[in-house]
Amino acid sequence: LSVDEIEELVNSSSEPILFQTRASVVYINRNKDKPPYYTACPTCNKKVNGSDGAWMCEGCNKEYPNCEKRYLLRIAMADATGSQFINCFNKQGEQILGKTANEIGDLLATNEKEFDQVFKDAQFKEFKFICKAQQDEYQGQFRTRCIALRADEVDPETESEKLLERIGKYLELENAKN
Repeated sequence: LSVDEIEELVNSSSEPILFQTRASVVYINRNKDKPPYYTACPTCNKKVNGSDGAWMCEGCNKEYPNCEKRYLLRIAMADATGSQFINCFNKQGEQILGKTANEIGDLLATNEKEFDQVFKDAQFKEFKFICKAQQDEYQGQFRTRCIALRADEVDPETESEKLLERIGKYLELENAKN
């Protein structure tokens, strides 16, 4: 599915759709004032409130001495047909950035230059995305909301081998016709 087909498909369906696309990451939101992660309960992964040494989880109704950081990324993916913003959660964030949210949090606190470099290194990498998309209403306007369920980096060597195999099969079929 190409990126420009996503909007059309979502607009024609009242139900969420699942799709796979191959696209490049062209933008990752990384505002330092609002980090690309949230502080989460180490048990249930729900958002916790507090500060060092006293993190309260309303989901578990317990207090913890530490918390986990979990990704909540907003990225733009693009192919030759267009671009689409998607939301990525923890597992997909780790696949795209190559670091855990805890590691990113440490970099933000200690080395902003390296923090920025992680995001720059992830840009323009190509991934096979499996996403869920649906029509969403926000402030009286309809929009497409996409969530990445999976993001696997494309290996050029493996992809080239697959394409050569397909070309070979096509040529065999063409030769058989003649």
